[in-house]
Amino acid sequence: MRTAAVLLLAACAGARADSSSAFLPDGGPLRNDSESALAIVRRHCGPCHHSDLPDHKPEAVAVFDTTRADWHLPMTPEQLKKAPGRLRASDLEQRLFGEWVKAELERREAR
Repeated sequence: MRTAAVLLLAACAGARADSSSAFLPDGGPLRNDSESALAIVRRHCGPCHHSDLPDHKPEAVAVFDTTRADWHLPMTPEQLKKAPGRLRASDLEQRLFGEWVKAELERREAR
């Protein structure tokens, strides 16, 4: 199962985004918060990890589903740690997503 999850995260990797990807769907700026992390993941991993799309991959949705605001909760800490390295995004998106992952892991450890 863990190997499948790693392979699915690797499949998320796509081309680097341009500067137009530095905004939330509502036009607001990206930040290092959960709303922005979800927007980044939807932009770069959505086709496989979005259960509402007809071409989604059930194995990918089993790891995380971008239709859920709490998409990251099923992921293990190890999967979260590897996610920024598998994401192919703009430098800004990479930085913000990495900061969010770090904060999410710290939040989990504090529980």
